[in-house]
Amino acid sequence: METTAYIALSRAVALDRQMTNVANNMANTGTSGYRAEHSDFKTILEKSGSSQKLAFVQDQGMIRDDTAGAVEQTGNDLDLAIAGDAYFVVQTPNGNRYTRAGHFQLDQQGRIVTSDGALLLDENNAPIILPEQPGKVAIGPDGSITTDQGQEGKVGLVNLANPDGMKREAGSRYASDEVPTPATDATIVQGSIEQSNVQPIREITLMIDTQRAFEGSIRLIETHHELERKAVEKITNVQA
Repeated sequence: METTAYIALSRAVALDRQMTNVANNMANTGTSGYRAEHSDFKTILEKSGSSQKLAFVQDQGMIRDDTAGAVEQTGNDLDLAIAGDAYFVVQTPNGNRYTRAGHFQLDQQGRIVTSDGALLLDENNAPIILPEQPGKVAIGPDGSITTDQGQEGKVGLVNLANPDGMKREAGSRYASDEVPTPATDATIVQGSIEQSNVQPIREITLMIDTQRAFEGSIRLIETHHELERKAVEKITNVQA
């Protein structure tokens, strides 16, 4: 395989990964707090046999769209949305994770948890436990929790110095090795959920464009192979 096919192949591989990213975004259109991600392409210059350089395609990483999703009112006391730049902290078997998905509930021990049982942490990095029969649960903009039995702690909101360095896990949950700091410019909206910021029309358009570009790269590879085959046949016929 010569240079032309290699360049086309590098483009096809990058486009295939982009298609996977688009499909993942589409799959999470209804995931609370989800932030869309797209491939970050760059040109890789390599020396050829001549003095010229060849330009290959590589997806060097992901760019996350940190635009906040729309806030939907649900009326549920333990549905929480974040207004501003911050994350909830939840405790999982693999360590603390960061998320903007605010659909919470009470487990049998009175702890505020996610749908899969991860513990919502307070401002002191401890699980939030409500008393038996808490009655009306009120959560203020600063995260302060009040029940019929009094003050019950405060939901923790944090920031990370390098949010682009966070690694996405399932859905809208992220892992980071950084030490978070308390958020100062964010508030909580009780009875609401932040929706995914995925724009379906944009993703569908990108999917169509990516598919067409991928097919074009494959056709170029196939055409190049066919030209090579015909060239070999001519050389073989001449030698014969």
